[in-house]
Amino acid sequence: MDLTSQLPQMRRNHQRVLDLFAEDRMVLGLGCRALLSSLASQLLPEQIVGAATTERSILQVMERETPDVVVLSEPLEEGSGVALVTTLKERWPHLRILLLVMGDPRSERLHNCVKALQQGVSVVSDRFIGSGTVMAAVQSLSVGARFLDSAIATTADNLPRLSEREKDVMRWQLAGLSNGEIAAQLQISPETVKSHLSNVFQKLDVRNRQQAALMVLQLGLLGT
Repeated sequence: MDLTSQLPQMRRNHQRVLDLFAEDRMVLGLGCRALLSSLASQLLPEQIVGAATTERSILQVMERETPDVVVLSEPLEEGSGVALVTTLKERWPHLRILLLVMGDPRSERLHNCVKALQQGVSVVSDRFIGSGTVMAAVQSLSVGARFLDSAIATTADNLPRLSEREKDVMRWQLAGLSNGEIAAQLQISPETVKSHLSNVFQKLDVRNRQQAALMVLQLGLLGT
């Protein structure tokens, strides 16, 4: 997509962000080091009090710096930005959080986060970077409100649902077992395993075991 025409608005938005958070101390918790470096270079030095790329290190920085605002990504280098949102809000209820979802905005974990969306949390998809959506999220964050962009709001309710037995079959399939071996583990027939896999393929709109395995991992359909 050609965003050249939007550059002037992007620059105005950047200045607006600086103004909105001029008095706040901010931590960047991003799994992408290039994005972290870019944001750190664009914000005022006195605004950024910490930066980290894993769930554990972000928590350590948070405890040390107790900032007003944290910018998180999903995924992180290690751990989950979505899971961290819940942890941070439990420990620091007044903390304001911007969660940037990278790639496909569908996941069961994200869906659960959306259902429990709290005040002071904004969730946006990287698909809208460069549009007014991110600015709207930032403005909501600046006043302690909550915000959910339309890409995530739309897909969250359309997440594929696997039955518990289908999840069991996929867990063993991810472990490398054949249909016969899965059947033995679950004490069902190989034909029943094949039927469950067929149902999974249909729900996920995939054609084979490899594609199904990748999809259930990407969407977090098997839980934690």
